[in-house]
Amino acid sequence: STTIQDNIGGTWEEVFVPYMFSSEKAKQAYLKRLHTAQSEKFILEESVEAKLAQERAFADKDQNLKRDALLSSIKSPTLLITGEKDKLLIPENAKRVAALIPQSQLVIIPDAGHAVLFEKPDEVAKYITDFIHQK
Repeated sequence: STTIQDNIGGTWEEVFVPYMFSSEKAKQAYLKRLHTAQSEKFILEESVEAKLAQERAFADKDQNLKRDALLSSIKSPTLLITGEKDKLLIPENAKRVAALIPQSQLVIIPDAGHAVLFEKPDEVAKYITDFIHQK
């Protein structure tokens, strides 16, 4: 079975991690945390399942059409959060997704990359909390 790594020619750390963070400091903190988790065998089986699902999605050539139809059918209020400096899923993509979801709210967090949850956890938590408590 072909994996993402086979297609991109590198490891997660070599290919994706440099694009996930807006700063070198945040990237190094993530890598330290990742290595600690791996050395402590903290990686769960669900992580393997999530990686396989992601690989199947990348291989699905019709995924964009399916995704757009599904996004347009969402009836619940939806919060989307992205980093202003996200290089993997650029903010323009988040804007496109938000435009497809009828009751969506988009937040673009300054000075954050793809790993916005890791780089700006307090800010993300505040947006989520505020969104949940909206009446």
